[in-house]
Amino acid sequence: MNSWAPEIKKRHGVLAKKIKTGCVVAVGNREVIRNHDVVFPFRQNSHFLYLTGIGEPGYAFMYDLDEDVFTLFVPEIDAKHIVWVGDVTSADELKERAGAQHVYGMGQFEKKVKARLKSKKPLYFLKTEHPTHAYGKERKDTLPRMAVLHTALSEMRFEKSHFELQRMKKAALISSKAHRVAMQTSKAGVKEYQLQSYLEQVFMEQGGRQPAYGSIVASGKNAAILHYTQNQRTLMPDDFLCIDAACEVEGYAADITRTYPVSGKFSSLQKDLYQVVLDVQKKAIEGLKPGIWFRTLHEEAAVGLLEGLMGLGYLKGNATSMKEAGLDRLFFPHGLGHSLGLDVHDCAPVPKTKKSKKIRSNVLLQENCVVTIEPGIYFIPALINDPKYRKKFKTEVNWSKVENLFSVGGIRIEDDIQVTAHKPMNLTADCPKEIADLENIIGKRSFK
Repeated sequence: MNSWAPEIKKRHGVLAKKIKTGCVVAVGNREVIRNHDVVFPFRQNSHFLYLTGIGEPGYAFMYDLDEDVFTLFVPEIDAKHIVWVGDVTSADELKERAGAQHVYGMGQFEKKVKARLKSKKPLYFLKTEHPTHAYGKERKDTLPRMAVLHTALSEMRFEKSHFELQRMKKAALISSKAHRVAMQTSKAGVKEYQLQSYLEQVFMEQGGRQPAYGSIVASGKNAAILHYTQNQRTLMPDDFLCIDAACEVEGYAADITRTYPVSGKFSSLQKDLYQVVLDVQKKAIEGLKPGIWFRTLHEEAAVGLLEGLMGLGYLKGNATSMKEAGLDRLFFPHGLGHSLGLDVHDCAPVPKTKKSKKIRSNVLLQENCVVTIEPGIYFIPALINDPKYRKKFKTEVNWSKVENLFSVGGIRIEDDIQVTAHKPMNLTADCPKEIADLENIIGKRSFK
């Protein structure tokens, strides 16, 4: 894919219009020790990556909003570093790749920041894993200005450019292919971690150099654990299998979940429950339009799931009233979805209200934002056996019938959707989710 420089230039211009004056300062992430002298796989801070295009450790930058001057600071290394790890990118290459006007060694960074602190112009320290803002600890405006910068970047990152969508579409295609391989190789006797290895092999082979998050391969009761990552169980013939896994491309993430029977054939029970979730997901996707609050779609989906469970005889009453009373949280204990981009749970301009704290992405949708739509139904013993739920919803829930569903675990279906002025665009449409399509692919090949 092409250079980041033109895109970085555009982003700096937008940021300058939002903040007007001053200088943005940040130190990027550094490598983190895993054990002894082994480090974790490196991932750059997403705000830093967004403003620099630099995905390697040990860099810093300054961006003068008034003068439109972008300065990078690079790691200063010795011959030993080159022997063991390799060289760092040259100044000329950084200027071409990221569009920096000036490139200095990291030894100059503190000196340049201190000089800036003596001026009356505001400094905006970008919050990363490195406490850069400590340089400005004597200035009372440091923390408020950090918040201003974060808000501006959240607004900017919510709407995706053509450059970003290119990378997200590639990540979605690779991830969809990986899910198809997992479907083809799913069968009783296979370990969850084996399927994880098949998924992540496809990521790497196709250019998704690392997973966008920890791969979830949850069979049977494990599917009731929302962020299950142990991936150690052996698949059994009657299991439902829930896989939530995707890669990132140049930092941009996909996020896909599919649930299907290990046997390759939906039982009548599995089909009924799955179809409830699928119907709700499709309706929510159709409702994605600029100007719609995401909370509205979440609440409609929650009511739809309750109506589906009512239709199958697990609940009785009025679905809207049950939703208002909080019964939906018993079976659907997470949000309908979230913003997606450089972070799998990407930043978004969420208004700070009491209600917004209860849902990850209570945002006003706009053209070219990308969100996930991931309704689910779960049968979680810790919730279903909770005396508070039992007492509050004594007559609404057929408790004895629901208890028989613990072995199902959970059912979640998730796609990545670009909101457009017209029809929503499903970036992960290549990943099968219709019952007939799933039954035609599950267990159809051996992967050795």
